[in-house]
Amino acid sequence: MVIDKTAEARLARSEKIFRHLFESSPNAILLIDNKGVITECNIWTQYLSGYDRKEIVGKRFVDLPFLTPASLKVILENYQKIQQSSNGMLEAPIDVEIINKDGRSFWVSLMGSVLNLPDGPVLQVIGTNITERKKLQSMLEEENKRLKNLDDLRKYFVINATHELKTPLASIDGASQFLAENYDALDDNTARKLVNLIQGGSTRLKEIIENLLDFSRIESGNLNVKSQQDDLVPVLQEAVKITSYQANQRKQKIDTQFPETLIVNFDKVHIEQVLVNLITNAIKNTPQNGSVRVKASRYDDAVRVEVIDNGIGITSEEMPQLFTKFGKIERHDLDVEINIQGSGLGLYLSQEIIERHGGKIWAESEGRKKGSTFIFTLPINTKHA
Repeated sequence: MVIDKTAEARLARSEKIFRHLFESSPNAILLIDNKGVITECNIWTQYLSGYDRKEIVGKRFVDLPFLTPASLKVILENYQKIQQSSNGMLEAPIDVEIINKDGRSFWVSLMGSVLNLPDGPVLQVIGTNITERKKLQSMLEEENKRLKNLDDLRKYFVINATHELKTPLASIDGASQFLAENYDALDDNTARKLVNLIQGGSTRLKEIIENLLDFSRIESGNLNVKSQQDDLVPVLQEAVKITSYQANQRKQKIDTQFPETLIVNFDKVHIEQVLVNLITNAIKNTPQNGSVRVKASRYDDAVRVEVIDNGIGITSEEMPQLFTKFGKIERHDLDVEINIQGSGLGLYLSQEIIERHGGKIWAESEGRKKGSTFIFTLPINTKHA
């Protein structure tokens, strides 16, 4: 028998080149026989998986310890596709997650193709580490979701603001126009009612604009609360005065229970805004001839303020919506007359403002038609910028 030394040398050289390429590849490479058993793996496979060669070679690929159940399912589906394909190749890469020996998660993009070797066909699987790409993709998806939410919020904000501003503007415009055109013919009582209507609309317009501006400041991270030591009682009284017109319109009386003074560190403008929001909310959700009460007292090392009504109350299902952004609760099924108009921002803004003071705000109610109480506390000695 004549041995072709040249052919033998060429074969040895080819094997050496193949082994060099196999081991120096920047990708993980597995060779799998027609029984699904791993016959070879390269160093990068060991590095990526954290398992030694002896823990991989000789195992069926379905038993590989670093494959997650979800990844194995995807691989099996595509393994069948390779076997059934005309060219013995995957049409497109598949992305799977692996958990290495240290418990770290990696994402790998796999391509597979059948190699026809002298001792039989083997499936060559090449895996590329795409963990960073997956992280970036996830970040982009989250950012796109955030931007979509912001866009939806912007649209809702514009529609809601437009609707909210129209109502007080209509009352101001209508009353002022009628007053201007009929001033000489109006009796004092009618003129006073029109002036009150204009004043009420102006007050409501001011509240809406303040809420919208503060909402914008919160969203942009620019809401500043500047606390200083002052008496809370005059602010409580002013909030009651501001909302008295709305209460009178609904034939409600606001009862108050304050001490002579309540010295606390707070931002007068923003706490008045919170009080007006809470009292207005109580008025709107209480039927005509109902009652609203505002209490304030010192409670341990804090001031406690309560706005109590005997209105429609709050169900356990509605409670989680109260202090959320645009958390307006529609109650069309009620058989009592209430004012459901509102931006859905008042309670959300109130919570933001109170928490920036280092305080807490919450609601209590025993359920439908059993009234509700909104409570907030302000720490007496802590200053919050």
